[in-house]
Amino acid sequence: MIPPAIRSTLAMGKAAIEELLVSSATVFRKSTVSDGAGGQIDSYTEIGTFPCLYEKYPVRTMETEREPLIRVLATWQFTFKRDVVLEQTDRLEVDGRSFEVVGQGIGTNSMANHAMCLEIL
Repeated sequence: MIPPAIRSTLAMGKAAIEELLVSSATVFRKSTVSDGAGGQIDSYTEIGTFPCLYEKYPVRTMETEREPLIRVLATWQFTFKRDVVLEQTDRLEVDGRSFEVVGQGIGTNSMANHAMCLEIL
């Protein structure tokens, strides 16, 4: 059993984190469906819109060459309320930008759920 003082501290921590969730992300879940011609294609179904905070993760940038450009791919960290369930390959749309979840649960704790994402350019 959690002592009342610790429960109160956790509640205050959750409330403080929720105040930081100033953006809203629409989450789409990937599924595979028939393409009608004997094959399969990926389809994304909206599962909800949730308050979030997102910011560029300070590590793990990488470059990819696409003629004639070199594009820098940066990892983004998203923070959601603890009860938001994300899966790897979920797509997020926030502030007119699209992201794909590449790591879920990294750094998640009793107060918040974290996901690592790459921006879809």
